[in-house]
Amino acid sequence: MALCSSAAQITVRWTMPVNNADGTPLIDLGGAKIYYGLESNNYTMVKDAGNTNQYTISNLVDGVIYYINGTAYNTAGLESDFTTEISKKASLPIPTSKPAQLKRLKEPPES
Repeated sequence: MALCSSAAQITVRWTMPVNNADGTPLIDLGGAKIYYGLESNNYTMVKDAGNTNQYTISNLVDGVIYYINGTAYNTAGLESDFTTEISKKASLPIPTSKPAQLKRLKEPPES
């Protein structure tokens, strides 16, 4: 079975660390990296999410389960250990429809 790319996506969110592994304040946070793949603990793709707490992985195959993990990195490029792995099923985004334009109310007939 060949997998083909579609417009499916997964959005992940996290809390950025405030301390280094040794407990000292983290003053040089560079950002986060998202690792993902089709098997648990086997991440074949990586995205640099930058210094944010949310990232949408796009161009995934609809209905396929992806295994996702993440790291934080500092401005020198040193990465943390992985966080806890999650698995999510990719899905097509909900289409955004144009809001319907309401018709003007008719004036009530004069009596």
